[in-house]
Amino acid sequence: MKDSKVYGITIDDRFGAPAPLGIITGKLANFMLINSPGKTTDPEIKRRLIFLAFLSLTGSFTLFFFGILSCIQNDLVLGVFDLTMGVFLSINLLDARRRSNPSFNMTLALSVFSVFYIYLYISGGFNQTAFVWYYTYPLVACFLLGAKRGAIASSILVIPVLLMLFTRPSHPFFAVYQLDFEIRFLFSYTMVALFSFFIENGSESNLKEIYAINANLESLVAERTKELSAENLKHKRAKTQLKESEHHYRTMFEKSVNAVFLVDKKSGRYVDANPAAEHLTGRSKQNLLSLTTKDITPQSSENRLRYLSDSEATIESSNITYIQPDGTRRQAVFNAVSLTDDIAMGIAQDITELKKAEKERQKLESRLVQSQKMEAIGNLAGGIAHDFNNILASVLGFTELSLDDTKEGSVQQENLQEVYAAGLRAKELVNQILAFARQSEASLKPIEVKGIVEEVLKLLRATIPTTIDIRLNLNSNAVVMANETQMHQILMNLCTNAAHAMHESGGVLAIDLQEISATDPISYHSLGLKSGNYVVLSVSDTGKGIEPAILNSIFEPYFTTKKIGEGTGMGLAMVKGIVETYGGSIQVESIPLKSTIFTVYLPITKSRGDNIIHEKKHLPTGSEHILLIDDEPPIARMGTQLLESLGYSVTARTSSYEALELFREKSDAFDIVITDMTMPQMTGAELASQLIELQPEIPVILCSGYSDQISAAEAAQIGVKEFVYKPFTKAELSEKIQCVLGKN
Repeated sequence: MKDSKVYGITIDDRFGAPAPLGIITGKLANFMLINSPGKTTDPEIKRRLIFLAFLSLTGSFTLFFFGILSCIQNDLVLGVFDLTMGVFLSINLLDARRRSNPSFNMTLALSVFSVFYIYLYISGGFNQTAFVWYYTYPLVACFLLGAKRGAIASSILVIPVLLMLFTRPSHPFFAVYQLDFEIRFLFSYTMVALFSFFIENGSESNLKEIYAINANLESLVAERTKELSAENLKHKRAKTQLKESEHHYRTMFEKSVNAVFLVDKKSGRYVDANPAAEHLTGRSKQNLLSLTTKDITPQSSENRLRYLSDSEATIESSNITYIQPDGTRRQAVFNAVSLTDDIAMGIAQDITELKKAEKERQKLESRLVQSQKMEAIGNLAGGIAHDFNNILASVLGFTELSLDDTKEGSVQQENLQEVYAAGLRAKELVNQILAFARQSEASLKPIEVKGIVEEVLKLLRATIPTTIDIRLNLNSNAVVMANETQMHQILMNLCTNAAHAMHESGGVLAIDLQEISATDPISYHSLGLKSGNYVVLSVSDTGKGIEPAILNSIFEPYFTTKKIGEGTGMGLAMVKGIVETYGGSIQVESIPLKSTIFTVYLPITKSRGDNIIHEKKHLPTGSEHILLIDDEPPIARMGTQLLESLGYSVTARTSSYEALELFREKSDAFDIVITDMTMPQMTGAELASQLIELQPEIPVILCSGYSDQISAAEAAQIGVKEFVYKPFTKAELSEKIQCVLGKN
């Protein structure tokens, strides 16, 4: 319950009573309003409730006291009357406390007081002073009921006085009151009633005005309070939004993957930076705040941040290189915007990794293109190999036939031996091309390096300018396990590169061959060599040399310093791969503008290779009937002569359809079928399948100039017994025939 002084209704405030009376009236107000705590009640009603409670308590106490006293003095009528009035006042007080509207209780209380006062007046009261109470009635009535109702109640109470005035002569009981006293009393009572009316009426008017002003003020206060609450709510919302906006900005600032800088325009000093900026610059935020834009981006567009004006607004995107403390350079795309007159913001997107990825992508694209070229070369090589092997088959076959009929030791025999050796070399070269195109391993055999060097130089001498002097120092006849064609590639590549380095000014191309013994593992550990004996091949030139910056890159695939169209960058990479496959090592030393030396280490093998010559030797013969099919007439003729020289009967056909028709007519006449793989209209595999279907036991040998045309599994499924690859020798063909016949 709020302090009653807030409403200006306490008795002490109204009459200027001392503070203790205010305490009493406050307690009476709490007592009377206990059933409506927190409710806002009319202050005038509160005032009347307080006065009602005060009078009711005083009256009840007095009536009970004098009622009991009258009963003790044997005046039962007066005692019962007093006690009855006291009970009515008490009940009325409790009912007023229970009700929210006390008007009825006030009227009832006043009626009880009226009866009580009339009785006192008529009876003369205690010591004939009851009329004094009668004067107080207008005051009480006006105070309790208000000016108008109190005046009406006071006027009604005049009626008993007038009755006594007119009935006095007839009733001796009232004779005690003199007429002049009654007139004076009536006049005085009227004056008191009028005084009470006007005073209370003025008080009510003032209170109403005060209440109206107070209500207006409360309305204004409530309205202003509502406005202030709304403004406060807006302020709180704005403050909350500001905090959220600041939080969002700080979150975006801190979590941004792009580097964000705030820079003082006047000094160029960093004001703030996010973690991405720390990573980009390689400096902590604390370190950055002590630096300017020039410290980490010299002569870059970021330095324009200090001159960026509000009218300019932004700086166009530009590339910036940030230099980290350890010298690392990171590239970024930079944008800037002016925030205030003093602060500018720069945003840098780190594109270092993108640049690296782009270079790597370009490198991969280049490798892909080169790979596609190599694949195309492989496909082309397969087609060329078939035709070239057919040609070589004729060359080698007819050469063998001629050697068989040539006199031993004659010039013709020597010439044919050279043709035979060249044919076998060409055969190996074709196989090497196919092996390279298929990325397969080449066959290795003992090879004398010195002989390869001499053969290669015979070919190079005609192509190397005369301004280049070739010097040989071949001090080894060592043999290594290698592929002859690959050895040719190694020497051709190294010598060609050396000649290219001296193409403009000439010089000396030196080839040195010697042997070493790598018995000390420590001495040759850096070369990657194991203990053992090695042949050392050195190719040096006096050309322009190799720059140190690229010396470690020359063996990388696709790396080349030559112009477009002059090289693929695969030569040295292929040389390194071949040498390491043989268990060797290749090293390079170069002095710019002076010389370059390539040194190749190859392990020496104990066995030696056979010279490539044709020897007349006894080969197994037979009398079986062979059906030979090849669409190339020269090969068909050569094959027929080779087989007949071995004792076989041969029927040759150049059409697969003709051969099939012949076999249908005379399937029992043939013991073996030898057919080419690639033929028009019907392939050798299709022909073999149909022949085997007609004669399941017939052995079939398939010839091919390109081994990838059919797999071993596919050939086995159709019943092919053996393969023979073109160009073949008489010994190879004889061995295959003996194999399918089960004679070896």
